[in-house]
Amino acid sequence: MTTDLRDIAKRYASIYPRINDEEGRHIKGQKVAAVLEDHLGPRNVHCVIDLGASNCVVLSEVARRLRPDTAIGVDLDGPSLSAAPEGIITLMADIASLPIPDACADVVICNHVYEHVPDASILFVEMERVLKPGGCIYLAAMNAFWPMEPHYHLPFLHWLPVWMTRPLLRARGYPFGYLERPLTYPELKRLTARFQRRDYTLRVISNPTRFHADELFRGGRMSPKNRTRLAKAIYPFLPSYIWVLVKPRTA
Repeated sequence: MTTDLRDIAKRYASIYPRINDEEGRHIKGQKVAAVLEDHLGPRNVHCVIDLGASNCVVLSEVARRLRPDTAIGVDLDGPSLSAAPEGIITLMADIASLPIPDACADVVICNHVYEHVPDASILFVEMERVLKPGGCIYLAAMNAFWPMEPHYHLPFLHWLPVWMTRPLLRARGYPFGYLERPLTYPELKRLTARFQRRDYTLRVISNPTRFHADELFRGGRMSPKNRTRLAKAIYPFLPSYIWVLVKPRTA
């Protein structure tokens, strides 16, 4: 049987043990929560769903800050889900086929996940389905235009055909070729076109402390002002984006 993205999702933490870095996951959760707090303001949040939640540390941090009535972590990696903190509901399920009713979620978190599913368009249809009108998706999205591949830290890996990636990844201990499916900036725009998009990318770059993202720029010599100017100039080629996608209230 060939390895595919579902096989990897079922044992993701064992293949990529850095996902179990609890301190790092808490920091990611603080960043997600800070963006959502800024977008939502004082609005009451009843249900938050985190897709690809792994051990649910990110979700628990978001839940601590937003205080939803219900927080649901969804993943195919059962062993990771079993480590979820108390108070989190866990579902071992395919994130592109959710066993969740229509229009029940105020917030869906899709944090560097879309490239790990076979068809991102199906995932976004499913997220739209479970969102209430006016609900939002926190989307952190890899940009395929960026030359450094972030999962394996090999330049140009995601630009190569799969057969060329197999020996490169085997040399690093991965017994499969490059299976992720990242999209370019124009493709991401088309994928999310049916949502109202609030772009937080430049806001995080210009004020990382406010959004708990200081670790992204630690050691950098460029001032926040100049860093933001550069990011604006090369925006279609940034390594990733942070967008809040709002489901329209009317069709």
